[in-house]
Amino acid sequence: MSRKWKVLWKNKEGKKTFRMFPGPKPTEAVIYARQLKRDGLAPNVISAGHAYPPTKEQEEKRRPGMMWCPYCIKWRTFKLLAIKRPTYTSEAFMRCPVCTISTNEFYVKKYNGFLDHMDESELIRRLSK
Repeated sequence: MSRKWKVLWKNKEGKKTFRMFPGPKPTEAVIYARQLKRDGLAPNVISAGHAYPPTKEQEEKRRPGMMWCPYCIKWRTFKLLAIKRPTYTSEAFMRCPVCTISTNEFYVKKYNGFLDHMDESELIRRLSK
C-alpha cells in the first residue's frame, strides 16, 4: 500500500486548498510546503490515510488541553466544528482544526487514551464489525 501526503493551506481568498504527494516519506510534500511558506502562506503537511502515534519526544511536548492528531502528526487543540458542504452540513464534533478529523475516529481515540478502558479482545471485536 502506497502512502500519500497532503499539503494543506489557505489561498489568498481564504479557501482551503491542498495538493497530494505519493510516497512513503513526506519529502516532496515538505519541499513544496517550504516553497509555499516562502510565498507567505501557512501550509500544513498531513498524512492522507495513515495514522502515526506520538513519539516519546512528542509525548514530552504535550500541553494541557491538547490532543494528538495522528494525521497532522502534531499536538492540536481540537475544536467543536461542523463540516459544511454544498449539499449538507455534518454534525458538530470535536475536530482537528487543520485536517478536520473528529474525536470519533479510531486512531484519534487510541492515541489520546480514550480506549484505555477496553482490553485488546474488546477492541478487536469492535473493529471486526
